[in-house]
Amino acid sequence: LCYFGKAGFSHVSSGQVVIDNRAMGARSVKTYTEEGRLDDVLAALERDDLLLMQFGHNDANAKKHERYVTSEEFEERLLRDFIAPARARGARPVLVTPLTMREFDDDGRCKIAFPAYRDAMLSLAGKEALPVIDLGRLSAEYNTKIGAVACRSLYLWLPKGVFPHWPDGSEDDAHLQTNGAYLYAGMVAEELRKYLY
Repeated sequence: LCYFGKAGFSHVSSGQVVIDNRAMGARSVKTYTEEGRLDDVLAALERDDLLLMQFGHNDANAKKHERYVTSEEFEERLLRDFIAPARARGARPVLVTPLTMREFDDDGRCKIAFPAYRDAMLSLAGKEALPVIDLGRLSAEYNTKIGAVACRSLYLWLPKGVFPHWPDGSEDDAHLQTNGAYLYAGMVAEELRKYLY
């Protein structure tokens, strides 16, 4: 979760745009709200700020009861807890569908991750006339283009004995290396430009 506007927290400034990244790992729409993190975001929002919301990964994990919400509840919570209060402050909500995992089908196509949550965001965007950046589709298309092996350089696939935090290496198909994070952030920025100009 981040917003574009004036920031009171640590932030990145790029020309006329200030990016205030309020994302927190392992949070769902439920836990982000329950922990009071959303209250801080809403308190800082000003008129015409853009509020980008990307959830779905942690919301979909039924094994983590503290995070889990159904796709129907996901849509309801986004509207009630995030979109409506942001609009009440004059901010402009933007939905971002969940980034895909490094998961391929037998035909070599990268699967769109968390499809029910992606669909909920697309549905909500249509009903509420909201901009939506379909990062799920964009990332899956890119991963399909470069292939499953090349995708390892984007995700947290690391060799043994090279990185101190991962002495045994890693084969993580969900989390990103720095170059993957920059690549997918660039996709979001490029799509966002269409709504700004």
